[in-house]
Amino acid sequence: GVETVGGKSGPMSPRNLLVTTVGDELEMATNDRSKVVGVAIKDRASILMAGHAADTVIWWDAGSGNWVTSTWFAPDKQLPTWVADLNAARPVDKAAGAVWEPLLADDVYRIARRSPAEKPAANGKPFSHTLSTKLDVGLYGGMISSPVGNEMTFAAATRAVDAEKLGQNDVPDILVINLSTNDYVGHQYGPNSPEVMDITIRTDRLLSDFLNNLNRKVPGGIDNVAMIVSGDHGVVSIPEEANGTYHTGALRGIGGAAVDAIKKAFAAKYGEGKWVLSGLAGQNLYLNRALAKEKGLDMRDLEGFAVETALASPGIFAAFGRHQLLENRVPQYPWLSRVVNGYHNQLGGDVFILEAAGDYDGGGTGTGHGSVWDYDAHVPIIFRARGIKPGVYTRPVHTSDIAPTLSRLLGLSFPTGNVGQPLVDKLEK
Repeated sequence: GVETVGGKSGPMSPRNLLVTTVGDELEMATNDRSKVVGVAIKDRASILMAGHAADTVIWWDAGSGNWVTSTWFAPDKQLPTWVADLNAARPVDKAAGAVWEPLLADDVYRIARRSPAEKPAANGKPFSHTLSTKLDVGLYGGMISSPVGNEMTFAAATRAVDAEKLGQNDVPDILVINLSTNDYVGHQYGPNSPEVMDITIRTDRLLSDFLNNLNRKVPGGIDNVAMIVSGDHGVVSIPEEANGTYHTGALRGIGGAAVDAIKKAFAAKYGEGKWVLSGLAGQNLYLNRALAKEKGLDMRDLEGFAVETALASPGIFAAFGRHQLLENRVPQYPWLSRVVNGYHNQLGGDVFILEAAGDYDGGGTGTGHGSVWDYDAHVPIIFRARGIKPGVYTRPVHTSDIAPTLSRLLGLSFPTGNVGQPLVDKLEK
């Protein structure tokens, strides 16, 4: 099996990634002469972007305060020397007790709104958050939701460029970076918060420093670097802010309420039993097929009953059964392709439940993402590379277009699961 290398976290690998990445295709096309490196706080982000055949993939272990990998990428059970050296320097320990306050003047943040769950800062600042002073998981996990997380990520990525000698010859290399901190801050404080505004400003400056470093280090400068910057999702406003301040009627926790309603309805109609195997996984709800078979029930009937029950629950806009989706017996909503693309015919649930626009299916006090609505799908895609005509393009494209576009620029076959379209034919000079 796979083991963690360098820390205490559970072992991770790309074993569940069922298709190739651009990095995998590049490794195959160059007989492993290219290097593919992934850096992210989130294990899944670093691993799934880099792929199966990547040379170095590291992620953050909040238990030990180390960058770690797994034996999938380090079969000798040794971290790359540069990663081990970075860990030994303990840069995260220097953040103990650090205070996160606005980078710019307070009045710049007047357009932002404090999360309803956040108390005003005692010092009158738009916000003030202090990291733990103890050198344990309180600091190593807590720093992820502060500027320290991005600072650590860019420091590791910068070290990777030097140590892995990326971009130093005529064989292309790939470095993938995920700024997980921006996601954690958005979840906790909401998209309209001064914290999100501040982390965005700081990200812009860190990215500038990183690109200037590439300009110095890569032969030929930044013009020999192809860059793509994007996001994997948007976000919905915090329901209590949207409803309480702006009177939109937004609801929270609607997913759990719908699942509870389905459990009760099934027990009443079909008798007691574990009819629902778990809560919502994304929008997927898994029914107990074994129990249905035991009782001689048709899954189509169970799916239909679950759909009707879900639709009667507050905050649910639409619900589809597995057979509905597979047989294309669904209303042709404008966003239907997002449902179809997000549903796996073997791994998907028996019922697919969609929240109404503006509602959030999670609990807590923050917010999240994952719906079919535009606020969750609208993200920027920024390209800079030879062959890309400079300009601002407002027509709709998709994040799935990034992989084939990069593949076209590199002269590669598309990843095996590609569903996007290359954009360079439309944008090249």
